[in-house]
Amino acid sequence: MENSTNPKQQLFTELFRPKTLDQAVIVPRIRQELEKGLTDHILIWGRCGSGKSTLTRILAADCDDPLYINASLERGIDTIREKIISYASSSSLWGGEEKLKVIILEECDNLTNDAWSALRATIEQFHRTTRFIGNCNYIEKIPEPI
Repeated sequence: MENSTNPKQQLFTELFRPKTLDQAVIVPRIRQELEKGLTDHILIWGRCGSGKSTLTRILAADCDDPLYINASLERGIDTIREKIISYASSSSLWGGEEKLKVIILEECDNLTNDAWSALRATIEQFHRTTRFIGNCNYIEKIPEPI
């Protein structure tokens, strides 16, 4: 996700962005849970600049090919149908065994109501093979069942 390997060509924030869980400033109780890996779906919420995207990247780092969706730009039910379901239903074999797939929903508080309904069913359908990591600024925009 970095633009360049030359430090002079990188933004200051990208150059010093934490790359591992050890480098991130996290409450110990939450760190202990996150160190277990992606055992469940995760929703991260907080103010702008609080490290949600950084933590999301760190959590997805072990995944071979995560699906990244910016829900500010791709926020409707077609994104769920065409991208997310297609990705989640595909096989992810690596070394002869099924690998866990990861879907990142950046700024998921911008999804439409129809998209949330479809996403909820999709999360339930693919819970064995896929983990969802969502992050948002406004937790009150996330439907209660999620």
